[in-house]
Amino acid sequence: MKNYNFYLLLIVYALYSQSCDDIIEEDISDAVIIPEAPEDNAQIEGNTVQFRWNEVDGTPQYRLQVSNTTTNSIILDSLLVNTRFDFAISPGTYRWRIRAENSAYQTPYSSENSFQIIESENLENQTIILSNPGDNIVLNTKPGQFSWEAITTATRYQFELFSISNNQEVVVFVQDSLQNTSVNIDSPDTLEDATYKWQVRAKNNLGSSRYFSRTFIIDSKNPPVPTIVKPTVGQQFIRDQEVAFEWSFTEEKPEGINTKIVSILEIASDMNFTNIIEQETASDTQFSYQFTDNGTYYWRIKGTDQANNTGEYNSTGQIVIN
Repeated sequence: MKNYNFYLLLIVYALYSQSCDDIIEEDISDAVIIPEAPEDNAQIEGNTVQFRWNEVDGTPQYRLQVSNTTTNSIILDSLLVNTRFDFAISPGTYRWRIRAENSAYQTPYSSENSFQIIESENLENQTIILSNPGDNIVLNTKPGQFSWEAITTATRYQFELFSISNNQEVVVFVQDSLQNTSVNIDSPDTLEDATYKWQVRAKNNLGSSRYFSRTFIIDSKNPPVPTIVKPTVGQQFIRDQEVAFEWSFTEEKPEGINTKIVSILEIASDMNFTNIIEQETASDTQFSYQFTDNGTYYWRIKGTDQANNTGEYNSTGQIVIN
C-alpha cells in the first residue's frame, strides 16, 4: 500500500508540473506567422539577405529554415529571438520558412517563399564570412592561418591585423591584393601575448566592401602558483566544523590579457594525494569544506585559464581535524 501511494504521488507531481508549464506558457498553436521578406520569387543582388516576419505574442523564439532548391538540402536551421535576421549566402535559388516556438507550444511553419541570390559586381553591401580564428576566442598558441569565405565577384582582398592595448589599435600586419581567401603570418615574433583584431575587405575594379572584423586573444603564459591565505599549515579544527580555504594569484597577466583563472583544489588524507577525498573547481579563490572524520589532511591548488594553460600546484597545505 505504501508503494502504491508513493507512485501515485509521483504521477500527481508529474501531471502538476506539466500543467504548470502549460499555464505559464501561452498556447500559440493557432497563431499565424507571416514571412515578410524576402517575398516569394524575390531576386536579390549580392550575397546578403535579410529575413523578416511578423511578431507572435507569447513567443520567445522563432525557428528559421532555409533550404537550397537545387540540392534540396537545409543550409540553415536556427532558433532566433528577433523577427529579423541577416544571412550571408552564395548565389543560387533558395526557399525559406519560419515558425514561432515557446517551451510548450509551436505554430505551424509559414508558407515557403522562394528567392534567388544573383551575383553582383557592386561589393558595397556584400558580406564577408570570416572563418578562422573564431570571434572572441582565446588561444595559447599563435593561429596558424586566417581565413574567410570568397565573394564570387571579388578579385582581391585586403587583410589587416592590429594589437589592442588601452583601447588603442596598433598595426601589426597588412597585406593587400590577396588573391586567396587566407593568409599566414610566418614570423614567430610577430604575434606575442596580447588582444588582437583582424579584418578583411573585398575589392574589385568597381570598389570595395566594408571591413569585417573579429577579435581574439593569445595567452601562452601559465597561471602563477597560488599563495595560501588560510588556513595556516598545521592549523587545528574540530570535527564537523566547516573549514574555510582561501588563496590568491598575486602575479597578473600581461597588459591587455584578461583571461580569467579558474582554481582546481584537491583535499587528500595523505601527503602524496593518492587518496583524494574532495576535488573542486572554483571560479573564485575561496572554498569551504566540512570534515566528518578525525585526522591530518592535505590540500593544494593550481590554476587553469580560458586558453587551457595550467599552472603548477602550490606548496601543500596541512590541517588537523580533532
